[in-house]
Amino acid sequence: MDTQQRAAAAPSPPSQDSLPHVLVDDPDVLERGRLVACLRAHGFPAKTAETAEEVLAATEQDTVLLSLDGPPEERLELIRKMRSLEPHRPAVVVMSGHSQALLPRALDAGADDYLFSPPRPEELIARLRVIAGLRRLEAGQVAARADPLTGLLNRHAFDERLGEELKRAVRHGRSLSLALLDIDRFALVNDRYGHRAGDKTLRAVADLTRSHARETDVLGRVGGGELAWLMPETDLAGAEQAAERLRSFVAATPTCGGRVTASIGVAELRADGPAEDLFPTTDAAMHRAKEAGRDCVKAAR
Repeated sequence: MDTQQRAAAAPSPPSQDSLPHVLVDDPDVLERGRLVACLRAHGFPAKTAETAEEVLAATEQDTVLLSLDGPPEERLELIRKMRSLEPHRPAVVVMSGHSQALLPRALDAGADDYLFSPPRPEELIARLRVIAGLRRLEAGQVAARADPLTGLLNRHAFDERLGEELKRAVRHGRSLSLALLDIDRFALVNDRYGHRAGDKTLRAVADLTRSHARETDVLGRVGGGELAWLMPETDLAGAEQAAERLRSFVAATPTCGGRVTASIGVAELRADGPAEDLFPTTDAAMHRAKEAGRDCVKAAR
């Protein structure tokens, strides 16, 4: 194979658009500058952050390179907050000999990978290229995980996220609540106005649910006219209030299927019960809302 053939056969390097944008958080200003210069020299868009607030606010940056040097509890809390706000944003921690003992807790808090300080350029770039490849793979999987009608997670994808959030809540002793919404008499909408109108009605209710949810919440379509709203860091009272606001908006918003209402069940993960009981407990509360005359919220207590 001659030189031209080898060049044609070689895989093209990823474009800058396909590389993760990296945010560098390090208390050492010289080390911050060195890392950013190294990343930019290899084609990675990169910038620095000097405070935890800047890290959390810089959501346009795909990946965070986070030093473990500094007050240990502050570093761990920053990882937890970032993971809570953006569950799929990669966090790679950089540790010195002094902070190495903190690594197990950092991984438990939500860090995805680690490097030793100062990281060797070839290792740093290799790790980030792996992350870029995973990002492209995840992007290709998003469509397979989404319900094509509403754009929310499908049942399988929602169940996966529910399992992840249950484990996280149990591990850290955090509140976690779930709401299940079912459009009242949804079959009659399809029968009276047609399935196209039924689809538009379902999309309208899904959009209302999305508008009431926070970035940290998880939304899914888990049945014909049934939507799930998972609320991390939310107790039963807070979830019940959120569900009631949503119910009133659904009832007040006209759709092409006429006026529709929703029955909503709410439950909180209980410290004295199995985590896997959260979904069936919430489902039972939703059925109580149906039995109570529909267009209401019932909480499991």
